[in-house]
Amino acid sequence: MLEAIASAPYTMAEIVEASIPVENLVGVYFLIKNDEVVYVGQSSINILGRIAKHLRSNKEFDSFSYMRCDKEDIDAMEAKYIAALIPRLNVSFGKNFI
Repeated sequence: MLEAIASAPYTMAEIVEASIPVENLVGVYFLIKNDEVVYVGQSSINILGRIAKHLRSNKEFDSFSYMRCDKEDIDAMEAKYIAALIPRLNVSFGKNFI
């Protein structure tokens, strides 16, 4: 155990300093596949939870991005990005949602 700690590239203090706070991220997110935005979604509770659900679904993506926004702006922001990017996985009743 001590050998593993001694050979670790970072100290505990460095790891803690670089940590990211766990919080409820509210906003619009983008699922990306091969450098193309393939889906735009939103979460008013926790974006990371929504991303986890997409990982378990049939949506294929290799990375994601997100932008925070206020809950009252979330619907309009999502709609703007869907209309602008026309992601292929944003479908509603068999048609692109735009």
